[in-house]
This record gives sequence, structure tokens and C-alpha cells, in this order.
Amino acid sequence: MISILLATTVSAVEPARLDRFRLAVNGDYVEFEENVPVLVHNRALLPLSFVCVQLGGDSFDWNEAEGIATLRRGDIVVKLTMGSNRAELNGMGANLDVAPRIYNGSPYVPLAFVAHAFNMSVYWHADDFSAFIADNARIDRIIELMNGGSIEDPNEMPTVSAEIIADAEVEMFDETVKMSMKGIIRQDYANSFQHVSLAVDIPGEVEGMHTETYDDGEALYMVVDGQVIKTSSALALAEGLMSQYSAVSGLDIERKFYAGLKLEEGDTTFTISGGMFIPNEYFGEILSGMAGMADVEQMMAGMNMKLPKPISVVIVSDRETGLPLSMKMQYAMEMSMIFEGETISMFMVYNINMPKFEYGAEFETTVPAEIIEAAIEM
Repeated sequence: MISILLATTVSAVEPARLDRFRLAVNGDYVEFEENVPVLVHNRALLPLSFVCVQLGGDSFDWNEAEGIATLRRGDIVVKLTMGSNRAELNGMGANLDVAPRIYNGSPYVPLAFVAHAFNMSVYWHADDFSAFIADNARIDRIIELMNGGSIEDPNEMPTVSAEIIADAEVEMFDETVKMSMKGIIRQDYANSFQHVSLAVDIPGEVEGMHTETYDDGEALYMVVDGQVIKTSSALALAEGLMSQYSAVSGLDIERKFYAGLKLEEGDTTFTISGGMFIPNEYFGEILSGMAGMADVEQMMAGMNMKLPKPISVVIVSDRETGLPLSMKMQYAMEMSMIFEGETISMFMVYNINMPKFEYGAEFETTVPAEIIEAAIEM
């Protein structure tokens, strides 16, 4: 009687094929070939053998008579029974969000549960059906390297200068505008100061436009061909975003960000590449939680933003100090806003290259007085 009830429960929800599902393990994308993933109750299931191999398992067993799948990795043993929401992890009972099952004649097991059991972190990017998984030990190593040397203490961080070479495409009103940018970014972490100087070229639209921003941690001054606008500090906003995100999500932000990154270590450098994420469902809560930034809240009213795909990043850093030597980044953003009763939609793609970082260069960490005097409050 019990087995009949279990079979009825499992068959109540038919698995949905995930033909456009993407999976990256430790920064490397996985080819599925005939191993088609399926979705049940928003959980991805894949063939037993495929899951074991891709997650670095040592061996697996399939007892067809009893419907029990066993996976091993080191001293970790996971036992899963087809049709049951109870599992066994190193002899201890555990609950499953979704039961493993037979699909197309093969045992399918929940990917995330096995990954967690194998001491891995999992991030699910629902917008494009992507899963990013990484060993916790690998993530710990990336965090250690990223926070190594002098960057552990912002007060000891030297001033940083880097060249920026970027291009962007903006789709708006059924038109695509391309632009190129080149300039210098200078940042002093100890004094919470940033200065960015860019030459922007939009062929056929605006040629040779020059922009500068000064951010002192309290306000941001944007200078566009002599016109000065003052608004909230982007540095403060970024800090607020991180703290609000952590508070709203209740999750380890470092694990989420680093789960999609690949680590390659050389003799004198290490390279981190892969995808980084900001879950779209948190955007509204994060921005609405900004305290003391009324102009930002007003600007965001009626505006929706999301990242249609993870942020791609490649960072080459010095192995001894952990300080970045170069960085490349690509990201896309979809944004819509209501202006005079009409909805305006934009899709933007940015490619940013910072080929060389220089440390210790001195520069002025105050906003020029003439900029402050010319500023118009936004």
C-alpha cells in the first residue's frame, strides 16, 4: 500500500525536459550530450552516473531490484531511493525537496542535493536556467587569494590606477547605439575616493564627449562636457547594496558570487574566471532598503532592472599579494522605466577591459572646488 502511494505521489508531477539548461562545475561548463536534465518542483534531476562523474564522485552503484542509488566521494556516502523523499548521508537520515525517480528507463537523482552532500556550493540562476556549482574548498581558496596581502585592511590598501578600455551597445526605441570609451580610473580605498575620466565616442551621434566623475564617499559629481550633476555616492551605494543584499537574502554572499568562478594558479599569478551573480529577485528589496538616499529611491521609482545573464569576469592577480594585475568584464542589463506615462525599455551590453593596474600612484583625493560650485542637485 505504501509503495502504491509513493508511486502515485511521484507520478503526479511529470518531469519537464530542460533542453536549454546550463551547468558549470568549478568554472567549467558541462556538455550534456544524451544526459538530458529534467525539472521537478523547480529542482534539476540528472542521470545517476552523470551526476557522480561531473561532481567528482569516486564511484556509484545502482541496485535496480531495490531502486537504491549509492554515490561515494572520499569518505562521503549518499544513498537515494527512487520515489522516496528520504535519503541517507553517511548513515544519517536526510530530507529531499524532490524525490529521485526513473526517467526514460534510467535512475535520475537531484543535482543540488548530491552537490551539497559532496560539500559543494550551488547557485541556481533561474532567468536562464543555469546552475553553478563549486567545491567549498576551492571557493575558500579563491576567497583566501582574493583577500590576501594588503587588501585585507582597506586602510593599508594603496591607491590604485588603471586604464579602462570599454565598448557598449544600447538598444532603445528599436534602435541600437554603439559607443566606445577610453580613460583612467583612480581609487584611494583608505579615503573612500574615486575619480574616473573617460572619453566617449558614439559614431554618428556624439564624438569626443568627455566625462569625469568624482566620488568622495558622500556624493558623486558627474561632469559631462562642462555640465555638472551631483547625486548620491556610488561608493556608498555599492556598500549599501552589499549589506542590504546580505540582510535580505540571509545567504553567504561570497559563496553565491564565487560558486561560478574558476581558479587557475600559476607560479607568480592566479587567474579567476567565470560568472558572477546578483539575483534579480533581490534588486527591488535592496534598492528600497537604501537608507538616507532619497534621490536614489526617487530615481528608482517605476524602474525595473535585471541581469539577463551572469556577469562574466576574468581577473589576473599577483600570487603573493593577491592584488589584481588586470581585469576583463562583460555584463548585460535590461532596464525599463516609466517616463511621462510611457514605459521606456533599454537593453545594454558592456565589455570592459582594464589591462594594467598600478599601485601607489599619488593623486588628489578631494573634489575640485569649481566642480562643487557648478554642481546641480539631482
